[in-house]
Amino acid sequence: MKRIFWMLLAAVAWTGCGDDNGTDEPAAVASLSLSTGTLLFEADGEVSGESAGRVTVASSGEWRLAGRQLWCEPSAVEGVDGDEVNFTVQPNESLESRSVTFTFMCGSREERLTVTQLGGSVLDLEGEGTLELGPEGGDVRVKMWSSSQTSCRFEEEVDWMHPAVTAASRSELQPSFLYFTVDPNTTGRAREARLILSNAEGDERTAVITQHKNLVLELIGESTFAVPVKGQEIGFQLRSNVELAVESDEWIVLLSDPDHTGDLVEQTLNFRVEPTADAFRNGTIRITSPEDESLLVEVFVNQGKKPQGVHFPDAAFRQILIDNGYVTLISGDECQITEKGQNATTLPSLYRKGIGSLQGIEAFKNLADLSADGIGFNNITELDLSGNPNFMKLFYTSYGKKKSYLTNNPLEKLILGDAPITDGYVYFDSTFYDPTYKVFSQSLTVSGTNVQTIELDTPFASSYFKVQWLDVTGCPNITTIMLHSYYLKTLYVTQEQKDAIDGGSIAIKDSNYPTSTLQIIVR
Repeated sequence: MKRIFWMLLAAVAWTGCGDDNGTDEPAAVASLSLSTGTLLFEADGEVSGESAGRVTVASSGEWRLAGRQLWCEPSAVEGVDGDEVNFTVQPNESLESRSVTFTFMCGSREERLTVTQLGGSVLDLEGEGTLELGPEGGDVRVKMWSSSQTSCRFEEEVDWMHPAVTAASRSELQPSFLYFTVDPNTTGRAREARLILSNAEGDERTAVITQHKNLVLELIGESTFAVPVKGQEIGFQLRSNVELAVESDEWIVLLSDPDHTGDLVEQTLNFRVEPTADAFRNGTIRITSPEDESLLVEVFVNQGKKPQGVHFPDAAFRQILIDNGYVTLISGDECQITEKGQNATTLPSLYRKGIGSLQGIEAFKNLADLSADGIGFNNITELDLSGNPNFMKLFYTSYGKKKSYLTNNPLEKLILGDAPITDGYVYFDSTFYDPTYKVFSQSLTVSGTNVQTIELDTPFASSYFKVQWLDVTGCPNITTIMLHSYYLKTLYVTQEQKDAIDGGSIAIKDSNYPTSTLQIIVR
């Protein structure tokens, strides 16, 4: 019992002891600070700003780090005073910025660090920015994808591409276009433009636009050479950027092959024209290119004394005559009549040949008819046979019915002169419409000293027959006019012819007359 008493007394005595002023010693307070509260990174993961992607920790003791994102990694999650923490981020493939907040803790103290990464910037071009254009030029567009407003400029000055519409800014990543108008390339050389595109984030891309060269094959100088019968060498210059193929008559010999580099060059081609015993001959040098069949240069060689030629301006008619041996070409549209042509009484088939003119037909003095199947389905508006003194046949008979050699041409003028046409008879059968060219005749004039009868025989109320008037003032010996056309309303005659009509010596047989409104007018 005594022992318990003394123990209690000692405890009371100990609790009564203390310092002089009777106050307790305070506990130590923790400290924590960061060298920066923010870190900024570019979309590709590179550091932006002066932070170098790290933060220095000042603390009174050990610290630890909380907060984590898969795209942002700290180099340490705990440490002591003076430690550096480096942050690395993965590339941001999104167009939006992103951020994460980390918390540093030391005792009861906390400091926050915000790591921000900028959104991605996109500037892409279709086809890796390569465009190829034909030499003809035209409209072209550059397709791109950009995350912001985009501008463009040429790396070097370009005068053959002209901006039409520029790209607009986009709130979302969508295709947009730059439009240009490109001039035709007439330089003979390929040309290139480098277009630099820049967006608001500073990204740049280069589009390379290449325009192919236009193919050139041109003759420099004259296209016709006059050479004596003893022969001589000739030469002419070409401007070209294509492979050349040379053809010529066997007596016109190429002395050296042409050069071909693909570049635009001028070169001289030399030929030797062999001697001849003929008084005259002509030949052609044809230069073409396997790269483009439309390229052609023709040079004409006339050796000896050139004869008087005849011009055949219609290319289709002229070629038919050449192919059938009726003429030989001198140069251009001038031709020499061959012996076959001089003796010809008829022509090769001219049916559906795309002929617009038979000018030059007067050179065939023995011609008696146009051809076995006529000149139908061409675009001939005027036919002059006044230079053919032996011409006779304008029609034929089939199964007891007359047929015109002139059928289906939009003929407006027929000139016969003194041609001795068979029976003095001029017959027209649906002659005034060309279904191929959709051309109608509106009028018809016939002249000839031997014309005695004119007959117009067209289907009643035919929509193809548009002739409104007939002029026979150039037919002084006409005796009969037969009109089987509802639409022909006017007949032009001389005063002498009018008197003969009134006197009955010129007969008018109109299937619609006198009930029709045919007017007979003196010219």
